[in-house]
Amino acid sequence: IMIKKTEALVLRITPYSRTSQVVTWLTPDYGRLVTLAKGACRPKSSFLGQYDLFYTCELIFYRREKSSVHILRECSPLESRTAFRDNWKAMMCASYVCELVWRVSQEDHSQPDLYEFTNASLNYLSAGSIKPQFLVWFELKLMDLLGMAPQIRRCQSCRKTISSPAFQYVSFYPARGIILCPACAGRNSEASIPATPDILAMLQNWQACGTAAAAGNTRVTEKQLIALRKILGTFLDYHLDFVPVSRNIVMDAIQEKAPGKVM
Repeated sequence: IMIKKTEALVLRITPYSRTSQVVTWLTPDYGRLVTLAKGACRPKSSFLGQYDLFYTCELIFYRREKSSVHILRECSPLESRTAFRDNWKAMMCASYVCELVWRVSQEDHSQPDLYEFTNASLNYLSAGSIKPQFLVWFELKLMDLLGMAPQIRRCQSCRKTISSPAFQYVSFYPARGIILCPACAGRNSEASIPATPDILAMLQNWQACGTAAAAGNTRVTEKQLIALRKILGTFLDYHLDFVPVSRNIVMDAIQEKAPGKVM
């Protein structure tokens, strides 16, 4: 057993016993880290108020070489993001972000870029910037971090660069994460989703921009958002083998009216 120190972001908390909890963290040094907080629910526990969902903390833990659950020794909050307590829409978005990150993160694997990206995303949400396009942008950038970004700058058959006004639509192939121009798509029988110039332009711009604020400043209609949700949802389903049930619930809630069932 070795004593380790790291920054960490709380992804989920689950009961272990009447007085203890299992806390799952995202860390820059160890990726997804699972710790047992012994006695955390006792009235005089030193852990009371030191961590909660969406907190970024500094923690000291006993690292167990032969177990995937380590022992939490000390914890102190660096960023509590208390704004989530008063903004339920922001909290729902943060929950979806943490669920996705929990699923794609890896144990015992350094992931500093994913850690910084998740922290920055939660900071953006805690500032009250709740727009539906944020989640589409987040999914797009997350896939980029994982090395699975869709190739949407040029036709992957004839290699022509696709500028948004050049065609009435292009075909997006979620299984391969590519686009084909109409001429090349006509010779391909794979399942595809049409992407109109405005949708393609948004995806290209958001893939290139590094901040959530840039995506948030984009004006998006309800029709466009439905198309974006379908493209990214189908792409996630192919490449991550899941689409969380919470995805549609969260997106419908922050749109303030349900557009119907989409991916």
